[in-house]
Amino acid sequence: APRVKSSAVLMSKSMLLGWAIAVTAACLGASRRILDVSSAGIAFLALAIPCSAMVTLSLVLDVGGPVLVMTALIAARDFKYLAKIVEKTLFDSHVLQARAQGISDWNILRAHVLPSIAPDLAALGMLSIIAGLGILVPVEVLFNLSGIGQLAWNAAMNRDLPVLVCSTLIVATVFTAAEVASNLQHTWSQYEA
Repeated sequence: APRVKSSAVLMSKSMLLGWAIAVTAACLGASRRILDVSSAGIAFLALAIPCSAMVTLSLVLDVGGPVLVMTALIAARDFKYLAKIVEKTLFDSHVLQARAQGISDWNILRAHVLPSIAPDLAALGMLSIIAGLGILVPVEVLFNLSGIGQLAWNAAMNRDLPVLVCSTLIVATVFTAAEVASNLQHTWSQYEA
């Protein structure tokens, strides 16, 4: 139970910060009506660097920590999708009409764009949980954090089958719950439309 709590706290902090960065960058890029090349380049670079290399770099330089590494990876992954979703929504007819009436970019984002992309945001949020679970094991092992990812890794290295099965079951349950929630949300959004 303490390991699950530790992993849940790490995942929730990383996801909140990652989403804040990704949504802010996507909305700022959209409000300027161009995709900022430097932020897109940074996002693609962060996705190209393996998680273990980012952890090693963080440890060697003594900069950041597990939350920063997970935040960077989640923000980079989600920014790529959010920027495309927001950019596509900016050319919807109701958004173009609002812009033609002289409504400010911030009000267009708040009143027209964000409500239009809310179903996509919820689905992407569930996929962020799944991505965070994949990042959790190397981050916890390399930063020596006592969480469920490190427990699974140690059980695999020591061939402790009962512990490995239980930790895998916990991760699989969270993974399945996120996938089911994403599918339900997608189904509900289709019925609303």
